[in-house]
Amino acid sequence: AKSGPLKPTMKLVRVTFLLSLAASQVSAFTIPSSPHTTPSAHKTCHRVRSSSLQSTVVDNVSSTTTSSSNNSIPQMPSHSPATKLPNQIYKWRNHNIRYQVSGPENADHTLLLVHGLFVNSDHWRRMLTGLNNNNGGDEEKTYRVYALDLLGSGWSDKPNRNEMRAKLADGENGRFLDCDSVCYREQQQQSAARPKKIRSSSTLNNVALGTASGGNRIASVLQLRHPLKSPYNFYTWAEQLTDFCHDVIHADANGTSKPKVTLVANSIGTMSSLQSVLDEPNLFNGVFVINPNFRELHMAEVPLSPLTMPLVRQIQSLLRSNGHGLFKSLATPSTVTAILKEPYKVTAILK
Repeated sequence: AKSGPLKPTMKLVRVTFLLSLAASQVSAFTIPSSPHTTPSAHKTCHRVRSSSLQSTVVDNVSSTTTSSSNNSIPQMPSHSPATKLPNQIYKWRNHNIRYQVSGPENADHTLLLVHGLFVNSDHWRRMLTGLNNNNGGDEEKTYRVYALDLLGSGWSDKPNRNEMRAKLADGENGRFLDCDSVCYREQQQQSAARPKKIRSSSTLNNVALGTASGGNRIASVLQLRHPLKSPYNFYTWAEQLTDFCHDVIHADANGTSKPKVTLVANSIGTMSSLQSVLDEPNLFNGVFVINPNFRELHMAEVPLSPLTMPLVRQIQSLLRSNGHGLFKSLATPSTVTAILKEPYKVTAILK
């Protein structure tokens, strides 16, 4: 997997996908000056579990109920073949989001597992099914473990980036000074107790960054927005995580104290998780990072970016418009297996 004719192919696939995920790393949030102020119209979501452990989302304003039957996601099985856990649905911003959960509701610790690129919540199958097994320690701890499919991944919805529902759900809305978009929560007049976005510039200049060798450098220009204004960005996924904590994890607490959540993140899930902590730090008690994505293809990481990035973006555009045949020819189990062997040391389970 590390040499021979397959290596250029793997690099090409990696570049094709990662270039489409250029997004931001920084946000500015603050708590409303008057957290006791409540808007006149207020939407909240409640989950009601059925006998099949599926969820139902009720909109108190419209008084309509959206069923979370597996029929809401065509062809999705009732249980994950990887974990044997029920596939549950969280209705988020008019999208179906698949998630799984294990462990007792009154557990000592609450975890939310955030997957990386190409995969889904089944990637965490060993943690979902193994954390509550006897670990041999003197003091046994219990864990409530959640894992979801990020928007665009797994069994979760994958709307076209130009669909209105996708644009409305975009986490970049309401974040930047050069855009008049409105944050989804503000548009829907949702909880005033949630942090409120403070608009900032979408471009930063002369930003101090680290290097792979532990040194320091200055990035003359740092773009924070997705270059194509796609809703598939780290801000969107970060808001999906924070909303999930409020709407699902806290609802599962059954009126008891709302648990602090530990995020366990891999690859691009790391960027989304760190952003969610910046957005709402009071929700979390830590982030456990596994093989993070360092965004090597962000313009701030590319050498001589003023010269090289125009060429990279031209190649990116060509791949998006004319690269579907190439992608289809490479989207085979053998190629994906070879790609996955690059970042993962343990490859025995990659068949």
